[in-house]
Amino acid sequence: MLLSSDGGVTILDHGCVREFDRDTVTALVRLSRAVRGDDERQIQAALGAIGMPSPAADFDVTRVLLRGFFAPLLTPGRHAIPADRAVAMGETVKLKRKLMKMRLPGKLMFLFRICFGPYAVLSRIGAELDWSALEDEVTGDLGR
Repeated sequence: MLLSSDGGVTILDHGCVREFDRDTVTALVRLSRAVRGDDERQIQAALGAIGMPSPAADFDVTRVLLRGFFAPLLTPGRHAIPADRAVAMGETVKLKRKLMKMRLPGKLMFLFRICFGPYAVLSRIGAELDWSALEDEVTGDLGR
């Protein structure tokens, strides 16, 4: 953890790290934007670019999973990540059979894994931010 002179806190998490190639990062940014826009066609295209075979097979389960994962980005404006986010994802994971049939690429499952920890910490400490604006700032023109 780093403390800044203006009272800000930076939390560092080096527990799980992986480098993604530019095409994967671009597809993940497109996926995030498609989920935020609830655009099924774009979601399926982005999932295909990430390597998910036949993403349309059970789109309702796919949609629930992705909206749970991207939940902090779905509410516009500055807000805390609700404590029930981890619970909502836990409920989604109970759909194991359907998740297995989705054949999610390993890199997407890895991304889900590395984001759940920080989401839980940010929720626990009551961090507030416009999460969607932060992602747009960090990703810039990727995926457009």
